[in-house]
Amino acid sequence: MLAYSPVDAAAIPALRERLAHQPYRSCDYTAGVIYMWRDYFSTEYALCGDTLYIRMRYPDGQVYHLFPCGSEAPALSLSRIAFWRPVSIVCILSKKASPPSGNR
Repeated sequence: MLAYSPVDAAAIPALRERLAHQPYRSCDYTAGVIYMWRDYFSTEYALCGDTLYIRMRYPDGQVYHLFPCGSEAPALSLSRIAFWRPVSIVCILSKKASPPSGNR
């Protein structure tokens, strides 16, 4: 089970370190935006090795997770948040990614 903590100013160095190497081109994956919106989304983070987990609670009460950032295998990192039912993950696909067939 991951130990989540509220995002605060002391968390910024850990966030920056882990977000520096992630491949996503979204402002949601920057320490500044995560910190700026922390109160609105009740943002929390957890660290497991070099992998960063971010979860947020939207105003409608739904809990969302950013796709984990780190060297941990995606299947393992996603299994760590799979106890949330349903699991809602916010992710951004690159232009190179194509949608699965039948979902166009």
